[in-house]
Amino acid sequence: MKARNIFVWAGLSVGLFAFVVCTGCGGPSLPPDLPKLHPTVITVVQEGKPLADAFVAMVNVDQSVKWSCAARTDASGRATMMTEGMYAGAPEGTYSVTIIKQEVEAGPDLYADAPDPNADREAYQAWYSQNAQRIAAASRQQRVVYDLLDPKFGNLNTTTLEVTIVPGRNQHTFDVGSAIRAESR
Repeated sequence: MKARNIFVWAGLSVGLFAFVVCTGCGGPSLPPDLPKLHPTVITVVQEGKPLADAFVAMVNVDQSVKWSCAARTDASGRATMMTEGMYAGAPEGTYSVTIIKQEVEAGPDLYADAPDPNADREAYQAWYSQNAQRIAAASRQQRVVYDLLDPKFGNLNTTTLEVTIVPGRNQHTFDVGSAIRAESR
């Protein structure tokens, strides 16, 4: 009976030790100067509908504050803000908000008419030799980037969007107006 109690005690001790050691495991450790963070969700809508895959950033208007926050919107247009990309939430303060959504025009498939290199290696090598200059020239060309919302929202100097983060949960919604597709400058 005593031997059984010793094994139970030993098992509990090992479990307790593992719990204590791993209590700090899991996420990035917080920097000592990181202020208290508050859950912050920014919802972006365009033409009354959620805007997915937009990049939202918050920069404190007090330039002495070094912490910034960012997130990408999900299918429901919601961006759950992360400080420095690692810590959930945002510190108290007033922030300028930028929102960017862009599309990159990929251009034509340069290999669309190429023979299958696995089926006929010699034919592929001959095709590549004939098309190498065209492929090299096309790969050096810049891809065209299009803004899908008013570019004023993507620039700290021109954005009209601002939020104030307070203790507790923060939820803000921004309407970025009509959809556009304009070549980015």
